[in-house]
Amino acid sequence: MDFGKYKATLTIKDNGRGFLLPERVGDLAALGKLGLTGMQERAQLIGGRLSIQSKPEVGTMVTVAVPNSGNLEDNEV
Repeated sequence: MDFGKYKATLTIKDNGRGFLLPERVGDLAALGKLGLTGMQERAQLIGGRLSIQSKPEVGTMVTVAVPNSGNLEDNEV
């Protein structure tokens, strides 16, 4: 995880089965990738961006970048 001045970025990757990506991320739901579709929708709702890279038999890498609106106060945890 990387916290920059203007955005926070989180990358998660695995070396699992992977899959062929559709041309549009919006088409993930048609492939049954509802979790990834939900992640994309949530990122967009807060002004962020989701990036997915995947190859069959290699694995998948998901990166989400969201705006950084500052640090939480101690009492907001």
